[in-house]
Amino acid sequence: MGEMTTIGEILEFAIERESQAAELYIAMAERVKDAATREFFENLVTAELEHKSRLELEMMKEGLVVRTVGVLPETSGDDTPLDPGQIAEHMTYAEALGLAIQKEKRSFRLYARLAGLIREEELGETLLSLAEEEAKHFVVLEEQYKKTMTGHQ
Repeated sequence: MGEMTTIGEILEFAIERESQAAELYIAMAERVKDAATREFFENLVTAELEHKSRLELEMMKEGLVVRTVGVLPETSGDDTPLDPGQIAEHMTYAEALGLAIQKEKRSFRLYARLAGLIREEELGETLLSLAEEEAKHFVVLEEQYKKTMTGHQ
């Protein structure tokens, strides 16, 4: 994550990450053959788009306009989004869950860090709330992964 000095930069970065997450889950849903798995990832798309909407609302509260183009800060490590190209058409459910787990863990860490960068209490609470939701996704995915790996579905 590059240096961000304004609320607008933080929000734009987070909005872009939610868009990327939704795109990743759309790609996963399109590439898996199992209907239940596809529905699972479609539900994650909905959740990520809801997160994006909450962040866009925060932009409006700040009197900022969401930019649809522009350069976001450089990312590295946990802040690097997963590439939809990593998703194979014949990916197993366990493999897809593994990718989703990585994404949710990264998103949790990102929101927790972003919340620490700002001083505005309401925005900080929104970012921490998003971190909490990503953590919940992570837990659900991890539980499903464990069930899948032990054969208890």
